[in-house]
Amino acid sequence: MPVPLGKAGGSKAIQHLTAVLAAKQRELEELQQQHDVLCYQHRLLVALCDSLNWLRTRSHEREQGDPAVLAAAAAELASSKELGLLQQLQGVTYSLRFARMPTEADLQEPWLAGPPGDTQPIAPPDDMLQLFHKLALLPPLKNTDSMELAELQADYMATVRELSLNLYLHKAGRTAAGSNYGSPSPLERIAAVLTRHLHLLSCVSLAQRGDLVSAFLLSNCETGEIMSAVNREQHRSVVPHLNLTQQQLRNISSGIPVFKRLLQPVVQELKELQQEELGGGMSAAAAAAAAAAAAAVAPDGNTSSQRHAAEIPAAAAAAAAGGSANVDTAASSLAAAGQLAAAAAAADPDVAESFTHFKALGMQQRRARRLEILLQKEYLIRSYASTYVYGCLSWVQLATLSVLMTPFSPAPAVLVQEIFNTMEQQQQQQAAPPVPEQQQQQQQQQAPAERRPRSRNRKRHAAAQQLHESGSLHNSEEALQVQQQQQQQQQDAADVESLEPGNSGSVDSMEL
Repeated sequence: MPVPLGKAGGSKAIQHLTAVLAAKQRELEELQQQHDVLCYQHRLLVALCDSLNWLRTRSHEREQGDPAVLAAAAAELASSKELGLLQQLQGVTYSLRFARMPTEADLQEPWLAGPPGDTQPIAPPDDMLQLFHKLALLPPLKNTDSMELAELQADYMATVRELSLNLYLHKAGRTAAGSNYGSPSPLERIAAVLTRHLHLLSCVSLAQRGDLVSAFLLSNCETGEIMSAVNREQHRSVVPHLNLTQQQLRNISSGIPVFKRLLQPVVQELKELQQEELGGGMSAAAAAAAAAAAAAVAPDGNTSSQRHAAEIPAAAAAAAAGGSANVDTAASSLAAAGQLAAAAAAADPDVAESFTHFKALGMQQRRARRLEILLQKEYLIRSYASTYVYGCLSWVQLATLSVLMTPFSPAPAVLVQEIFNTMEQQQQQQAAPPVPEQQQQQQQQQAPAERRPRSRNRKRHAAAQQLHESGSLHNSEEALQVQQQQQQQQQDAADVESLEPGNSGSVDSMEL
């Protein structure tokens, strides 16, 4: 039987349980938020897996469905860790797999599905990578491999002018003349102009012109000047004008960590390869020249070791050719070449030196091939991340971003960082207590207490003045009483003053 508590004990217990309940509710809200973020990231990972499978299928179709070529390419491009990951993923079932991926027929459909609101995301919730897929379905542009920076800057300025005009028409609520006859609305023209510009940047990057894209992001497209760093101040000033909704902020903040985790091992391996390159010694050109010199031994008077040295480059070429078609064949050919070179090196010191150069050349070629693959992966992940962020925005917000960033072009990575900074500042402002209001309340509470003594003095002074005016003080007895009261008040004030610190003389006189 529970022991009955007193009134005081019961109130304390209720307060304690109320505090515990509030803490548990806060913990539940935090766990629910974490659960929502993890579910969203799971959906995004599923979308990435489906998209990569879609790209793989399209590549397979372009190579006329040759499974041997596809298997050889997968074995060549993937490392041992990646192959193990692929084997694990084969046994994973995706509970949120999308119904279908976009096809060529989707290019004929309207770009704007659903209500054309100013905050309607470009990518719908059930296809978060839709912008990437639509850009990938567009045919490649010509002459991107020879495009100059000035051409890219001029194209961007023309794009911004057209976006600015259509933004004005859209916000004014007007459509172009002849809209009843099927001409596109300002919002549709905004979507078409932005799509064309993003497709151009994508084609330039695919043409191995990453240096051109980097220079474009750093350049002032109006003056042609290339800055030393991206203009972060302008990105920071533009973010508040985008009027991002809370849902858009949550989607961006939840999705970007997925791409960062995917990009981290790629960047780490790139750094390791660069360190190996710096500490690897001779360059690939020097190693190739040494191997060619070893193979070019004069045919007259060839010794056994020289004949072996002459056969090394041929074996290496066979190994390289086998690597592009079959990894097992390439490995056996390379092993045979290594045994042949080792036998020749044992017979002749010169061949030993050329064999060392040959090994360095092989390592250099493998590093170069791996570096190329990692750069392709980095570009693919960054392309997914950029189109994902732009897909979280609406066409109006994306156009506003480009117009307000003029004469610079928006950099997706810097934009995301400034969005994160804005969200962090908002959270800090919400968590911080309202200091000015508290100070105002304290001042209001202190003001009546300070005013009370003054009001009493005013009342006493008024009463004395009334007595003086009425002539009551003319009575001698009353005047004597008032005088005695004043003397007593002065004595009391002196006694109180003597009790204050530092008045030791008064204290001594009181003790006496």
